[in-house]
Amino acid sequence: MGFVSGLNYSPVRYSYEVIDSLVQDRLSYFTIPVGIKLIPSKKSNVILGANYNIYNNGNFIISKGSFKRSELYSEGVFRNTIGGFVQTGYKFYEKFEVFVNFRWATRSSPAVQLQTNNTSGLQLGISYSIWNSQIKY
Repeated sequence: MGFVSGLNYSPVRYSYEVIDSLVQDRLSYFTIPVGIKLIPSKKSNVILGANYNIYNNGNFIISKGSFKRSELYSEGVFRNTIGGFVQTGYKFYEKFEVFVNFRWATRSSPAVQLQTNNTSGLQLGISYSIWNSQIKY
């Protein structure tokens, strides 16, 4: 069992329809995770934790047929959020790890706003350990 934290770059993409156009939101957050890592074997682990997501920037792309337009979101549409995550990982070559996690984030938005500060989804990744605080006996 252990404690995990860090700083991650987390891009978020999703799409929705408005009248007869497709809108794609492309957002980026810096995420500070804090969690508890359970290690059932030398190569596998499970992490349960919370995230604080710091909104960095975002743009939207409106498309209708062959027409496409991209614009940055104005300030105040998206804000920092709090959420959680459940992750499982598999270690290989001593320092590499592949992982899959389910994460969600929530914050209230005005009822008339189409864009939402609430997101959830699966994330796949690979990481490389540069420092290990584990005490070796």
